[in-house]
Amino acid sequence: MSLEKYHFDIAALVGKSLAGQLNQEEQSVLDGWLAESEENREWYAQISAEPFKLKKLEALKQIDSKSAWAGLKKKQRGKKQRRLMPVWIKYAAAVILPIAIVMGYLFSDNLNVFKRNELPEISPGFSQATLVLDNGKAIRLNDIEENALRVETGAELKLSEKHLAYEQLKTEKAAKPVYNQLIVPRGGEYVLTLSDGTEVSLNADSRLRFPVNFEGNIRKVELEGEAYFKVAHNKAKPFIVNAGGMDVRVLGTEFNISAYKDEPAVYTTLVNGSVSASTADGESTILVPGEQAALEIRSGRLTKQTVDVSFATAWRNGRIRFRDRPLDEIMSNVERWYDVKVIYEDDDLRKMTFGCNLDRYSNIEPLLKVFEANGLLTMSINDRVITVRHASH
Repeated sequence: MSLEKYHFDIAALVGKSLAGQLNQEEQSVLDGWLAESEENREWYAQISAEPFKLKKLEALKQIDSKSAWAGLKKKQRGKKQRRLMPVWIKYAAAVILPIAIVMGYLFSDNLNVFKRNELPEISPGFSQATLVLDNGKAIRLNDIEENALRVETGAELKLSEKHLAYEQLKTEKAAKPVYNQLIVPRGGEYVLTLSDGTEVSLNADSRLRFPVNFEGNIRKVELEGEAYFKVAHNKAKPFIVNAGGMDVRVLGTEFNISAYKDEPAVYTTLVNGSVSASTADGESTILVPGEQAALEIRSGRLTKQTVDVSFATAWRNGRIRFRDRPLDEIMSNVERWYDVKVIYEDDDLRKMTFGCNLDRYSNIEPLLKVFEANGLLTMSINDRVITVRHASH
């Protein structure tokens, strides 16, 4: 395989990555290329962190992603790959940049030239949370100096910039269970370590109610919103998460739960270990890594399917990543993370499908430009309200 052909194959894979369209095998190959050199990693970080203008949409029609993928697999099975030289840039300009912007319309015959409209700057979310004590007192953690929190009954609280940790005091035991609640607002995220060592990463617009210490034979918490759990193993004391009518029972594992009140279902996605998901009606299912349980709120139906877990956990890895999802589903996440409101001129705009793979910590403009690139809609911002309209032609 020629060096130029190899560049083209990599370009096709990176383009699919930026469009949120890689499968797990393709992602593994791309990860291998990224591991080759710091130069590769820096270039990928740069191109995925900001938007680019479309100059030649015809380049899209020249991409044969299937043959490129097959060629790259053949190359990787052979000798050690050669490092990419600056000639890589011309392939990025012709191949990657259009794909990164066009997303779900990669091979459409009706693409329009990307027109840039300046949008007001809206910053991404950041680490912020409020701790509500058992007596109802609310403490804004961002207003407290590190390690300035008092000792809660039965536990010592340790605070850093983005992390609150509980450590159980062996010498003190409360007369009755003491509950705290961590509330993460829209535009926020936070990491909490419970007294048993379980680490919980909470996404925007989420809250977790938990005991200061876990007494008895179970460890039980209540979640509203989205969180990623790394449960400390304790065979004698199962860990249970109650979220939107679903109980998730584990001994020690990693999983993501999305249980927002405005969403049609509660989703539990297993990364490692094993969990049991059950409902109040007695339905239950066992998950293995790579499976997702969904509880439909309206019908109460519990289902499971095999998924690419990297999409469910992308937020925790600093990405906004979707593949062929309705616009209103993506924008619901955008509303929570950027603390904005989205309104639609017509309901049919909600169902347009897109993919994306962007930096979660960038300002909102690159994301909105991705959606505008198909030439079918426009987005305007006024006082943190995003209005989605049909594009005028």
